[in-house]
Amino acid sequence: MSMATKANPLLASIPWYLTWRAFNFHTICSGRLGFMADPDPSLPSAPTKVLETFTEEFEIGNRLISFETGKLARFANGAVVMAMEDTKVLSTITCAQSDGSCDFLPPTVDYQEKQYAQGVIPNTFMRREGAPKERDLLVGRLIDRPMRPLFPAGFYHEVQVMASVLSSDGKQDPDVMAANATSAALMLSDILWGGPIGVIRIGRICSQFIINPSMDEVLQLSISDLNLVYACTKDKTLIIDVQAREISEKDLKGALSLAHPEAASYLEPQIRLASKAGKRKKEYRLSMMPASTMEKIKNLSEARIEAVFTDSTYGKFERGEALDTITQDVKRALEEECDEESLKGLSKAVDTVRKQVSCSASVMFYPTDYL
Repeated sequence: MSMATKANPLLASIPWYLTWRAFNFHTICSGRLGFMADPDPSLPSAPTKVLETFTEEFEIGNRLISFETGKLARFANGAVVMAMEDTKVLSTITCAQSDGSCDFLPPTVDYQEKQYAQGVIPNTFMRREGAPKERDLLVGRLIDRPMRPLFPAGFYHEVQVMASVLSSDGKQDPDVMAANATSAALMLSDILWGGPIGVIRIGRICSQFIINPSMDEVLQLSISDLNLVYACTKDKTLIIDVQAREISEKDLKGALSLAHPEAASYLEPQIRLASKAGKRKKEYRLSMMPASTMEKIKNLSEARIEAVFTDSTYGKFERGEALDTITQDVKRALEEECDEESLKGLSKAVDTVRKQVSCSASVMFYPTDYL
């Protein structure tokens, strides 16, 4: 109700067609009527900026899924909204050029699942949510683990991932959606990355495998005796996270056989979206160790490290002390040769050799056809 209507209640009973706005009068000022001015077609009008959005829709497990970009967080290096029914997750990627002082990859992954996503107001006194919950931290790790190994060697620039649940219908668990949205955002960005990846959840109800089961089905092990989260590239497995209730190895092998092709179904839509809306990759500085230095340190330490890992008499602490001794011996050998270049990357090179030996020992004791 306007001020004039409050001052004179009789104005509220006047029909619309008798009011001054019905006659195209714009205002009444000092007792004079002013008409609404028609726009002059000869004058240039202000351009209207339309946001160009790109969408990829596909279907997995009888559920319609979509990737969308171009509408939100356009200043980020990459941003994607993934939707499955009424659940939507926004994932943004930003990257800062490093000055070369860091000797490791320092990505930061933050997952936010606020109560507003379900239309709930916090019932605390301040009506605010506090620190991240334990689930938020675990989902952040779920996003980080398959993403981290695919950055190129020597890529030590700071990367930040923000995955936020925009809306949730309570049926789909947003954790797997956040991991896939992050992969799509990295594909669109100008950051060097060896993706895409696909992440999927497999459940089993009444001896039937269910792809992307609902939260009620997968969280209650009385209904589903399997909760498998599987992440992969086109031809490699990245993570396997299993929660099960006394299922056989044969059933787990069947779930893994089903999970890989279903997870790989997420890859092609990401590639198509990146071809339409992806940015050109930047030239990032890679802190690479010279091959001659790596080969030299490997020759000095590989045999001794392999002997430590294959000797079953070593305990956990004894093995760590033996590896430290090997590092110190290699350091003294390089100091005698006055090899300053090799001394700079000694600890990282020895750690790389240790990882290679450890992986070789794991493959030897647990062959690939075990599952």
